Amino acid sequence: MRTAVAVVLASVAGGCCFSPFGGGCGGACPTTRRYTVSMKQETSRPSLEDVIWGAVLDWFKNSEMAAKRHQEHVNGDGVTHMMKGTPFVNAPDALKLRFVNDGAGRLVSEFMRREQRELGQWKVEKIMEAAGPEFDRRAAMKELKEIARSAPVVVLSFVDCPWCLAAKTLLLDELELPPDSVRVVELEVADQRALTITLTLTTNPPSPSPSP
Repeated sequence: MRTAVAVVLASVAGGCCFSPFGGGCGGACPTTRRYTVSMKQETSRPSLEDVIWGAVLDWFKNSEMAAKRHQEHVNGDGVTHMMKGTPFVNAPDALKLRFVNDGAGRLVSEFMRREQRELGQWKVEKIMEAAGPEFDRRAAMKELKEIARSAPVVVLSFVDCPWCLAAKTLLLDELELPPDSVRVVELEVADQRALTITLTLTTNPPSPSPSP
């Protein structure tokens, strides 16, 4: 039986997995029936929306906020995500699930999607800087593969991430998968810094070079 891996880390700062802005998911969110944002088809010419998002991403990349959060990752020992330190962390699950699908949640999801696509190389550089010289990518990748093979479905999650909660709710409550077929690895609880960095590097390939 093949293993299906659901990688759920919301990535606004490391893509809720590990990114300069907090965790980041720099991750890939699975397609769900209720909790996902549909992707718009790309156009050859930039639209006004693309121009605005480009300006937002450029501001974010050079902001003091991103620099401060990145420095926290460089100096810290654990893993985190963008929601940490906000009242939203302690919000009821129902409110978090509603947030995923409302206007604010869709806006955050779109930011994460564009950040991953357009700032991929920058994120990889920041992630490697935060990882430090002691980071063993080969060993961490080996551990990630072993975890992926450990159950039919593996969810790499942040405890209070709304998108992680949505994925777990979909799998266990809506699809009613047998609990013993789903392994949930809470990255903060396990303090899986190396694993989280590897996951983010895996799901954040460098941005393609612009055409001449």
